[in-house]
Amino acid sequence: MGLPSTDRDYLVVGASPEIMSAAGFRPVGADFPVFLHPQTQAEYALARTERKSAPGYKGFVFHASPEVSLEQDLARRDLTINAMAVDATGHLHDPFHGQADLTEKVLRHVSPAFCEDPVRLLRLARFHARWPDFRVAPQTLTLCRQMVDQGEVDALVAERVWQELWQGLQAPAPQAMVGFLAEVNGYTAVTGQPPLTPAEKDLLARLRQAQLPTALIAAWLWGKTTPGSLASQLALPREVSQWAGLIARNCPYPPLMLAMPEWPEALVGWAESADLFRQPDRLGPLLLLGRLTDPASGTEAWRARQDRWAGLAQELVGLSVGEIAQAAASGAGAPIAEAVRAHRRAFLAKLISLG
Repeated sequence: MGLPSTDRDYLVVGASPEIMSAAGFRPVGADFPVFLHPQTQAEYALARTERKSAPGYKGFVFHASPEVSLEQDLARRDLTINAMAVDATGHLHDPFHGQADLTEKVLRHVSPAFCEDPVRLLRLARFHARWPDFRVAPQTLTLCRQMVDQGEVDALVAERVWQELWQGLQAPAPQAMVGFLAEVNGYTAVTGQPPLTPAEKDLLARLRQAQLPTALIAAWLWGKTTPGSLASQLALPREVSQWAGLIARNCPYPPLMLAMPEWPEALVGWAESADLFRQPDRLGPLLLLGRLTDPASGTEAWRARQDRWAGLAQELVGLSVGEIAQAAASGAGAPIAEAVRAHRRAFLAKLISLG
């Protein structure tokens, strides 16, 4: 595809664990034979076949032996574009026509065994986010719907689901990932939430294009704590949970509808609830999220209010309150927190009066 890559997968055909160990390779695979090269430490896997033995992506029995052929190993791969190999002479082995599908930008399953591993559905969704101009072969779509209808995705482990979704969110087009999951009726089964509306998918695309922190996008998308939501199914990373808490405590956009004289108190309260005075690096992402998600952002007058709020917030976060806190600590006047809050409100009021 002409894209840079640092990932190399090495496959060994015609060997056994004993042969690998005798050559100095160190075994590291717990479920199937994988070995580390004695000099480069690169991973080398023995050619193997697999047989479904239980539900879920771990329910497989692997068989590796010198008799397993390259084509047999490639046959267990998920997609044809992932079922190609290049040998030491540079010859391309492509028994399932992955090169043609790559050229035509088609994501196609290698065999009906695709539906035995529910993680493959998530990987296919993630590929959508990475390459949104690819299309899924009709037969592959049918298999994906069968996986959902037959409850195979119910065996997914929460941590693995999050891993795939997280990678998809970091890709250029996460809206394509959630759109595909909805197309195969799997979005709710995977996330516990209703599919996104077209407007929400468009907004997700804008959030990604704006390069907001992935954890903030995840919190906006999946951080709801309603019964049956993703938050109740997955152990959300701490950073995502923190952003989700901020969004819950603060409307995703500031209370710009308030009259200007009310702004000092509202802005100080907004900044305190977001902990911006201790973590000012949150300010930029929150302001951008607010600008992008505010339903009233369409008019020039409203955008001017957004700009004004952002400018005041930046001035507020940068305001030094050390002397005020020291004076309050000496016992002259109000308690520290009250004195600092009053100073910040007065500072904003003066800025607003000056225009």
